[in-house]
Amino acid sequence: VRGKLANMTALLRRYQRDRQDDRIATALLRLRAAPEALGRAGDPEQVMGVEGAASREYFAAFGRLIEAEGISFSARLRRPPPDPVNVLLSFGYTLLAGAVHGMVEQAGLDPFLGSLHAPERGRPSLVLDLMEEFRPVIVDSLVLRVLNTKTIRKADFAWPEAGEEAAIEDAWERD
Repeated sequence: VRGKLANMTALLRRYQRDRQDDRIATALLRLRAAPEALGRAGDPEQVMGVEGAASREYFAAFGRLIEAEGISFSARLRRPPPDPVNVLLSFGYTLLAGAVHGMVEQAGLDPFLGSLHAPERGRPSLVLDLMEEFRPVIVDSLVLRVLNTKTIRKADFAWPEAGEEAAIEDAWERD
């Protein structure tokens, strides 16, 4: 979690150098307090609470890093991701999880026995624990790059027609 906090802070600082944006400055200020709060956390639930609060601050500023015309981001939302940024983040996190899962198995570890993400049937908790640190530096920075360089544009996305949306939401709920 400390690594994730440091990497979220580093990503925001990198963009803040050129922008001097008040929302990014606020997120950086609040993220600065997170390591101290993490040091006071007494159990995994409190650690996850600190991580969750820091992630909310980070993603509240994340949209300010996107320069691509016609693409906006207001919050991190999943299942289903409602906009291009959330789609790309979810896709990237899925690929990162797959890579980490392979490395965990190659090392002979049980991917389902994590320490922060609670064990649930079918959830690779150790994989989720280990990949947290790398989300900002691998996935988030790549998403910003492909959007800001117009490698991927809003026109590259197709959205379900009316009625199809309900079927997609039903499928997500069944999973």
